[in-house]
Amino acid sequence: MRVCKFGGSSLSDANGFRNAASITRSNPERRAAVFSAPGVRGAGDEKVTDLLFRIGDRAGKGRSFWREKKVLTDRFREIESDLIGDTSTADRLIESINDRIGQGTAMLVSMGEEFSCLVMVRFMRKNGINAGMFDSGVDLPVTMDENGSVYVHNSEYMGIRARLVSLLHSHEFVCAPGFYGVDENGERRLFARGGSDYTLIILGKVIGAECEKFTDVCGIMDKDPRVHADASVIARLNHSELAQMTGNGCRVVQHEAAELMRDSGIRLRISSSFSPLEMGTVVG
Repeated sequence: MRVCKFGGSSLSDANGFRNAASITRSNPERRAAVFSAPGVRGAGDEKVTDLLFRIGDRAGKGRSFWREKKVLTDRFREIESDLIGDTSTADRLIESINDRIGQGTAMLVSMGEEFSCLVMVRFMRKNGINAGMFDSGVDLPVTMDENGSVYVHNSEYMGIRARLVSLLHSHEFVCAPGFYGVDENGERRLFARGGSDYTLIILGKVIGAECEKFTDVCGIMDKDPRVHADASVIARLNHSELAQMTGNGCRVVQHEAAELMRDSGIRLRISSSFSPLEMGTVVG
């Protein structure tokens, strides 16, 4: 069994969602996927997550955020309308912004991942796929350490596994929003940036699945391709090598996710959603 993850660059517009759905259905071993918030569409664009952080910042300072809200509304509605033919999910989430601001940063910012997941479930169902949703705001218990870092304690693994296995038994495919979980008080908490990678590794770990990350690069490069024209994809890395690279600033995989992989032996393939047949980089 495989669990996939699609980053924001893979979900920047409706065609990205279509492509992600196609990738999941191209291999019957792929039974679940984690989804990030929509990313940038090109130069001058902005990630939905950054937009939501800015809305929260402006609201906290008592400043207007109507421009940011309009950009977000247009973005959500454009994607959902193209995929589904209506904007009910987008409209419901946008209407909840003020309430979410009052509930804290995590509740507001996680709206991007929530949107991606809800719309993907609707799109799959529209196309005849019995898709279910693993609700990270209910089904993914998290703990905060003394430094404020959010993580999943290993005592929670069995419960997470039970919920995910139940969904897999009753659905053809399971979609999960990345980047957040829920604490003991029922409040959402965000993982460190890039936290959808962490969600991926947790879900893969609890069911013993191989993980695949689809992004906008063909794998981990041996040099910075923005500087070196001869940069090439590293075909294989071990877990310690990846953890060291992410600790030194490589951002293809979140560092906390790489550490969890190293400690648990999870196998990960990193490939481009735009050329998914290429092997990319295999870790483990």
